[in-house]
Amino acid sequence: MNTKNGRAARNEKSDSRTSILKYMLSGLVVIAVVGALFAAGIISTGTTSTTIPDKGTSESAAEETEATLEMLGKHILLPENEKPVVATIKDVSELKSNSAFYKNASNGDKLIVFSKTKKAIIFSTDKDIIINAGIVVSSEEE
Repeated sequence: MNTKNGRAARNEKSDSRTSILKYMLSGLVVIAVVGALFAAGIISTGTTSTTIPDKGTSESAAEETEATLEMLGKHILLPENEKPVVATIKDVSELKSNSAFYKNASNGDKLIVFSKTKKAIIFSTDKDIIINAGIVVSSEEE
């Protein structure tokens, strides 16, 4: 066996592992950033609340979520039998400084997270386009 070919194969495997590790770490960053942003109030959800909202607010948030998912569903197949968390991006500059995932996002865009199927999508309802999509990787999976 040629040792140069053997080293090249090992380098390719190493590069592949490095790429996978970088991809997984970027997913972890998305999870950590989303959690921190909810806590900091940089993004807000329309359907999740720790306080009891008034009936009108809850209904309009649910309608907005349904409308967002309907628009998004015209561009990508959405997971069935799973209710996502839908959040509105409020401070995109803070997000961009923490993760490249938000590079092309704008204030007002929606972050849709499907936790069971581990998908995260940034969707612009104003432009009716998907800004970015990725997988969500939790720290337990490492």
